[in-house]
Amino acid sequence: MTDSASDPHEYELVVRGHLDQRWADSLPGLQFTRGLDPDGEPVTVLRGPVVDESELHGLMARIRDRGVTLISMRQMPEGADQATRPASQTPEEQR
Repeated sequence: MTDSASDPHEYELVVRGHLDQRWADSLPGLQFTRGLDPDGEPVTVLRGPVVDESELHGLMARIRDRGVTLISMRQMPEGADQATRPASQTPEEQR
C-alpha cells in the first residue's frame, strides 16, 4: 500500500446512507460528502489520507461494527485532487 508511514495515500470509501455529523467528528481527517448514487439512493463519500494498511482496515472495521454498508473503496490515483469526481456522483452533480 505505502512505502512509508510518512507517505499516506488518498482513499475514497462510499457507504450507504447519509452519515451525520457524529461520524465526521469521529473520523477526523476525512472529508464527508453526502449525495445520491446513480439509482437515487443516499450515500456518503468519505475521502482522505490513509497512512497504512492497518489504518485502512481499522476504518473499514469501524464502518462494519456500526452496521453501515460499505459500497465501494478505492485508492485514488497519485496526484488526484479534490476536483476528482467521486465515483458515486450523480449526473446532476456532474454539471
